[in-house]
Amino acid sequence: MKLISMFPWSSCLVLTVLLKTTIAAGSNVKYQTMKTCALEGSSVSIVCSYSYPKGHKVTATHWFKAQSLDKVTHDILQDHVFKDRVENLGDGTQSCTVRINNLRVEDSGTYWFSFETDHSEKKLSSSSGFTLSVTDLLVEVSPEVTVTEGEEVDLYCGSCILSEAPTYVWMKDGHILASLERTNLLLIDPARMNDTGNYTCQVKGHEATPSHLVRLTVSCKQQVQVKLPPGQVKEGEQLELTCDITCPVTSSQTFFKWSKDSRLLSDQNHRRQLVLDPVMAEDTGRYSCALAGQQELHSPAVEVLVQYSPKNTTAIVLGEPLGTASVTLTCSSDANPPVESYTWFKVNESTPVGSGQQYSITNIRPEDGGQYYCEAKNTVGSGRSPTLLVTLQGKADSPLPVVMGIVAAILVAIFVGIGVICGIKRRHRMLEGGTLDKAGDPGQSENTYSNMELKLTSSDYEDVTERGLNPTDSTYTALAFKSQSSEYETLEKARNTSNDYSDEPATGIYETLDDITKTG
Repeated sequence: MKLISMFPWSSCLVLTVLLKTTIAAGSNVKYQTMKTCALEGSSVSIVCSYSYPKGHKVTATHWFKAQSLDKVTHDILQDHVFKDRVENLGDGTQSCTVRINNLRVEDSGTYWFSFETDHSEKKLSSSSGFTLSVTDLLVEVSPEVTVTEGEEVDLYCGSCILSEAPTYVWMKDGHILASLERTNLLLIDPARMNDTGNYTCQVKGHEATPSHLVRLTVSCKQQVQVKLPPGQVKEGEQLELTCDITCPVTSSQTFFKWSKDSRLLSDQNHRRQLVLDPVMAEDTGRYSCALAGQQELHSPAVEVLVQYSPKNTTAIVLGEPLGTASVTLTCSSDANPPVESYTWFKVNESTPVGSGQQYSITNIRPEDGGQYYCEAKNTVGSGRSPTLLVTLQGKADSPLPVVMGIVAAILVAIFVGIGVICGIKRRHRMLEGGTLDKAGDPGQSENTYSNMELKLTSSDYEDVTERGLNPTDSTYTALAFKSQSSEYETLEKARNTSNDYSDEPATGIYETLDDITKTG
């Protein structure tokens, strides 16, 4: 029985829950807009409506201000903070509009409307509330009120754009600067030093309540650059570089630092102008300047190119001129702008002998030797090289055989003289020893001349054939002789008649040798 009695009770509970869900589902709260931005001191109307199922009667309505409906504490219609400032314009059946006058910045927040019926046990409302933003006309500056020249500055008139889409009027130092519709942002990009001033804003139609004054300061961003005089500078002229700055300098910043190729110049260079007088070729480089104490803010480097006439002009010989068919001379020079022409000269000749950076002498003759020099020219001037001595020899068809022939002739003469002298000395020793009689000793005579058998040669150089000498002796086998005296013919005749040694031929031969020795 107890179980049966509990069943009807459970059924009633389920029906009650369903009924309340149906009532909640049939309830609806709508806001004309979900958010608005209003000006401090003005009024705002939160327009809303609500609905509920037929047959229900509204027993209570409420307006709350809170982050969520669960956190409401008291009705603003009863709150002393809103006393005499809130008007309930609703009709208690479908309209729930409320008006808040003399808005304050602290009125910003989320507002909720809720109601109760005779069939509901809790307050009914929308799923989200109405957001109200109240702003004054305080000028807000981003990123800050003091900026550096070249940066971007944003100035906002109030914290939000008014929902009534007004016209914002911006003033600087009491003068109208700009009128902007539907935006509360004044953008300054990039900021300049003349943007420094006092700024205010106001809304058209509310000119009596302008914003508070805000001062914006735009500091100078130091920009430094080196200025060069127009045109090209030539060596020997005067060059003046100027350090140009964009910001005013104080008395403590009147000194300047100059650098060349990233190296600080002498501490004497404290002036705004750097004077190079006279400018030299070695002054070519990249120059920059900076205020003393602010070297990290130096100017971009500016390149100085000093023009000069050819320097260090030299002439050299390529290859070995001696014994060759041609020789080439080359000229080099340092110049800015580069060398435009090269000209070659020979000392004691009035006209040039050639042009171009290289000069070649072909079909060499001995008279081609001598002293040469080159001259280099550009648009600034010219430069001459020191003289270059060139020693040349004409081309020879066969220089090596000629030299070898001369050496061979000298060796032949030496060995002939040695042979003759040795024969004479041998004969004298034999005479003194009594080994050779007046008529002569054929055997001894044959031994005397056996080592001096010579084969006379023609004008062509042939190998020497020496009878009685060791054929492997390289000293003698390489020699060739040419008979140039009648005395050698006498010697040859004596050799051919060696079998008939009489006193007369032998004596004649020795006399001939004696004569050769004496005349030698």
